[in-house]
Amino acid sequence: MLTLQADDEEQDATFKALFDRGEQYLEFAQTLKEAKTLLKIGTEVELRKALRSVGQQLLSLQAIDFFPAKDQDRALSGLNSLRNDVENHRSLGEPKSRANDIKRHQ
Repeated sequence: MLTLQADDEEQDATFKALFDRGEQYLEFAQTLKEAKTLLKIGTEVELRKALRSVGQQLLSLQAIDFFPAKDQDRALSGLNSLRNDVENHRSLGEPKSRANDIKRHQ
């Protein structure tokens, strides 16, 4: 592993710009959007395949993202949202967990 220490903020910004993955994260966001359209028309097999593909795409992107930031956080959040949507789609009519406090009756 090669570690570089920038001399100043400008040089640090230059280093980070060389490895900016913003464009790839935009492409990933588009892939997520396309995968979500399968929720309405896709079979369970197609949904699972798309979910695996999108997950693998994000893993590949993370492997080359040396300065992860908000883009990576949004991508992870989007993938988790897709996973939840696929799971909810597969279990229509099933009870779902909720993030509410349980009221105690005395």
